[in-house]
Amino acid sequence: MRKLLAILLLMQSWSFAQSRFDGTWQMKMDTLEFSGPSEEYLFVDGMYHCKSCIPKVDVKTDGVDYPVAGYNYDTLAVQILDDRAIKFTMKKAGTPYFER
Repeated sequence: MRKLLAILLLMQSWSFAQSRFDGTWQMKMDTLEFSGPSEEYLFVDGMYHCKSCIPKVDVKTDGVDYPVAGYNYDTLAVQILDDRAIKFTMKKAGTPYFER
């Protein structure tokens, strides 16, 4: 009986033990490796240009939907909100597909 009680007490302590995955995780940014070429965007004279996109994208940055071909979406709207924020809205057949 005492052995059974001791085993039950040990099992309880294991169930409350901290997992090795608990705690704060930190990423080493200097060791990250990305595959593929870097993306290249340009905002100039009220236009958005995606130089690395295939096919290339060139649309005005006035927030109006412009047709694009060769993607999962068929229109793209780009709006510069301020000097740190840009809003992209992609639509497929008039239905929002992606917004960032």
